[in-house]
Amino acid sequence: MLIVISILLGFFAYNQRQENIKYENLFSDKLYTTMYLLSSSILSNNEILQSGFSKKYFTESEVDQLIYNYANIINYSQEANYFVRTLGRAKSSQINDYTAYIAERIQYYLLNIKRHANGNYSVSLNEDNTELFQYAKEVSELWTSVINNTIEGKSPEELGNIHDNYWVETMLELSRHSKNQSHHFRNF
Repeated sequence: MLIVISILLGFFAYNQRQENIKYENLFSDKLYTTMYLLSSSILSNNEILQSGFSKKYFTESEVDQLIYNYANIINYSQEANYFVRTLGRAKSSQINDYTAYIAERIQYYLLNIKRHANGNYSVSLNEDNTELFQYAKEVSELWTSVINNTIEGKSPEELGNIHDNYWVETMLELSRHSKNQSHHFRNF
């Protein structure tokens, strides 16, 4: 009887381990995609904002790219935060959705500019919008700093490793910086 129970327990443990491996592989692929798209959208927006400030305007295609990237930041920051919460990698008080909130506020502002434009347009920095774009640029620089400190240089294998805490650190730092900057975006 003990032998049968031992064999059944061994079989159950083996099946459970196989299920865990499948789950980790599935989650690792999703984590890779999420962190890659989140970080590349943040870095792309930072480049566009830096360029726009040096030129004193943003082209139509740059505004469209900013809108697209902010949509990615909204979606993928919320998804990564969900992973952090679901897997219990941080206390719920440490993680927040201020990154998505800020991205949504900026995206909404840009969509309104686009909606009110007739045909081709560009956005010139002027006294009405420079302050708002300055806040967007500052938070973008903070987010880029987080990406450079936690993700930059990681291989695809590392980006998909759920056992590596880089992604938890990334989301905690983004949450912290975004919460500290969120008051600037209430009127955006």
